[in-house]
Amino acid sequence: MGYINQAEIPAYTGLSLGRMLCDAITEYFADPQHQREFEEWKREQEKGTSSND
Repeated sequence: MGYINQAEIPAYTGLSLGRMLCDAITEYFADPQHQREFEEWKREQEKGTSSND
């Protein structure tokens, strides 16, 4: 795998990616089922267990 010089990546590229991810995450968690799954995951993390180990 080649080396990526981060200094050569324009700032607008990161900002654009950030906006896209933020929109996707917001849309994902707008679904009540995903909210329930996240809350369940958080409870499991607090107990120290996870179904994805």
